[in-house]
Amino acid sequence: MQTYAKYVRSYSSYHRDFTWISLSDAVYEQDTPMAGTGSHRAKADCIACARHIHQLIAKRRVVKEDAKNMG
Repeated sequence: MQTYAKYVRSYSSYHRDFTWISLSDAVYEQDTPMAGTGSHRAKADCIACARHIHQLIAKRRVVKEDAKNMG
């Protein structure tokens, strides 16, 4: 989640570091579907994290492809 905080530039000048974002907040921000009923279980969290990573990669590919097509 620290890497995601860097990705969305969630920096705290008070702490002089990136602030961690909870998994539930991260998947909500990116509209990533949660696995299961949203309970805090290891398997559901792993699935949600994997979906979240795949979704971020897919979005990045779209942005790169759009930039390539514009140039």
